[in-house]
Amino acid sequence: MLTIFSVPKPFVGDINTIQRNAIKSWTLLEPKPEILLIGDERGTAEAAVEFGAIHIPTVGRNSHGTPLISSIFDVAQKCSTTNLMCYVNCDIVFLDNFVEHVKRIEFPTFLMVGQRTNLDVNYAIDFSNQQWHESIRSESLQYGERGGFAAIDYFVFSKGLYNSIPEFAVGRIGWDNWLLWKTKSMGVPIIDATNGITAIHQNHSYGHFTGGEVEFRHGSEAKVNLELAGGWKHYHNIEDADWALANSRLNKPHSTLWRMLRLAERFLVKKTSDTILEQILRPFLHPDSSFRRMVSRVRQNCFLLK
Repeated sequence: MLTIFSVPKPFVGDINTIQRNAIKSWTLLEPKPEILLIGDERGTAEAAVEFGAIHIPTVGRNSHGTPLISSIFDVAQKCSTTNLMCYVNCDIVFLDNFVEHVKRIEFPTFLMVGQRTNLDVNYAIDFSNQQWHESIRSESLQYGERGGFAAIDYFVFSKGLYNSIPEFAVGRIGWDNWLLWKTKSMGVPIIDATNGITAIHQNHSYGHFTGGEVEFRHGSEAKVNLELAGGWKHYHNIEDADWALANSRLNKPHSTLWRMLRLAERFLVKKTSDTILEQILRPFLHPDSSFRRMVSRVRQNCFLLK
């Protein structure tokens, strides 16, 4: 029914535990998905054998040796045996309700995304405990923090939807937001599954970057990703979804300030030049604006008060 594919980092240190937690959680989904582990980083081949996944060692890389999103999606779609795909970062634990909600989508072609829940998981999850789902779900409700609308860690989509992706570097900013814009531009429905799917993001450092989180957001590869995305107007986030999953049903999403600004953008783009439009809306829609950071902080605090 479903193929899950991911590109693990080297299985060393804390990342080893985090990735093993994530992959094991995918193997326990019902029905069990096909799992593709892409790349030849240390420990990936061994993990594929251990977890019954398919290992695809060859993937296109940039001059820094970083795997390319275009190659990852291409090879996954070619090697999968199902019609439904899910790219997910290798630090995300899915709980038992994941496949259940995916099966509810009846659109012939679609993209499903959702906010993650950030949680400190500094231990190997005891998957032999049949109550592990309830335990980590309880932890996430008590201690977790919503990751925000711009951090998109999983994409469930119809096979063949993406055939022409720029050569974005994986693990750097920008490509996920571009992918939502691309989907929107094709008229394909986007579903926000935040209120249905619990996606646990196991917090980790940015030690795999020489420059830490600064390099992740502002390094040379991040800048290339921004250029390939074609500018801030091609940056969409989960709030740009057409539908929201709630109470096991699809509904039109509630109005938010972001969505009202998007409507204004669509109106103004017909009335004015891109230059004037950018001057008007950049303080509000640009992902690095102080306005956006303020709104994200308010949302996070509201989530913690629930």
